[in-house]
Amino acid sequence: MGRILSNTAVRIGLGAASVAGAAILAGLVSDALAIVACVAAYCGYVRYVEKRWPPAELAPTRAAARELAGGFALGVALFGATMLWIALAADARFAVAAGARALPRLLLLAAVAATVEELLFRAVLLRLLAGWLGRWWALAISAAIFGGLHLLNPHATIVGVVAIAVEAGILLGAAFLATGRLWLPIGLHMAWNATEGAFGVAISGTDAPAGVLETHLSGPAIWTGGSFGPEASLAAVVVCLAAAAVLLRKLSTQ
Repeated sequence: MGRILSNTAVRIGLGAASVAGAAILAGLVSDALAIVACVAAYCGYVRYVEKRWPPAELAPTRAAARELAGGFALGVALFGATMLWIALAADARFAVAAGARALPRLLLLAAVAATVEELLFRAVLLRLLAGWLGRWWALAISAAIFGGLHLLNPHATIVGVVAIAVEAGILLGAAFLATGRLWLPIGLHMAWNATEGAFGVAISGTDAPAGVLETHLSGPAIWTGGSFGPEASLAAVVVCLAAAAVLLRKLSTQ
């Protein structure tokens, strides 16, 4: 049994099943409970399958607080820069929609998505692949899988999937590898999604939520992202890759 549980593929499967299963079941009760449940499930997996404790990637240190806050600020800045570029390159019209009352719901949904996906794709998949294949292969493979799974989203396009793999898979993976902790990628991921929702635009192909603003974009899909949303735009790819380059440079010196 011990030999089976030491297999990387088995561990990836068990870790992913634990986190995803807990998130799905708890999500039937409440979104907030899904966050608690998937973190607890991951901790249980680490303790009883990997036989290590505590999980350093979730260590609640002072650095963790700085990384979470810094990631959040970076996520807001990156999506803000993306929308500014789109507004300058295409036709963008903005109007107040739900206003500030939309923010609590947007932040909660963004926190759920960020926590679940970072546990699945960075803490489980990327971390275990890095221990097996090395961090550069692990980063490339996990980014490709992260992007590929977005083919399941509504209005998915090949361009959108490749964009997600490049801009989000690499950036978030680099954020995790550069720090060895989940706080920076969780903060970044949460802020990007929440800010995207606040603008009232499609998020990875899903319909635009009731945001702070109602945004109408028109113009070539290369600038607007088309039906997939701004994440499929050239602006998002360039902006996020620029941020990823800084993290990857730090990683290459470690």
